[in-house]
Amino acid sequence: RRTAVIDLGQYRRPHGIAFDEASGRVWVTTEQPSQLLSVDPAKRQVLRRYDVQGKAPHIVNLGLGGWAFSSNTDTGTVAAVNTDSGEVRLIPSGARPQGQALSPDRKTMYVANSGESSIAILDLERKTRIATIPTGRAPVRLALLPDGKTLIYALQEGRSVGFADIESRKEIQQVPLAGRPVSISLSRDGRLAYSSVQE
Repeated sequence: RRTAVIDLGQYRRPHGIAFDEASGRVWVTTEQPSQLLSVDPAKRQVLRRYDVQGKAPHIVNLGLGGWAFSSNTDTGTVAAVNTDSGEVRLIPSGARPQGQALSPDRKTMYVANSGESSIAILDLERKTRIATIPTGRAPVRLALLPDGKTLIYALQEGRSVGFADIESRKEIQQVPLAGRPVSISLSRDGRLAYSSVQE
């Protein structure tokens, strides 16, 4: 059952959300206007807003050293936001970046570029793209498997789930689905992947 509502006020169309266990804050992207919000879920209020310097921020993740990373889907960048100072660095990702996956050490990020059928590999310490993995059509969400070597991702226009080997930077397999997948999530033990599918 619903227990409470957090009113975001003028910030509309919330999209991505991440919870920071250390601070207890919730981080939310909004598309109208394009912002990143820091929210106190206990007080149910917005604490601070950040301009992501791009349009249509989607997924957000938290890196090391107080940095948050937002996929600016309509402007082809990932915004690296210093949550203390408010500094923003834009990392070119590719056309229409959406889903993100972090390496276990939170030093590398994998970003699904749905507009060019690729996955960008970002060095989060240097705030730069270091490589690209070609994929099937329109990857939208992705996850890193427990082996730390394999990415699994939803290929929306390919109507399948793809697998890529990080070391060789190649797609190694596709598994056809009955429709267009729009998400990907792993079970706690990483043995199963779940994807919502549109007909």
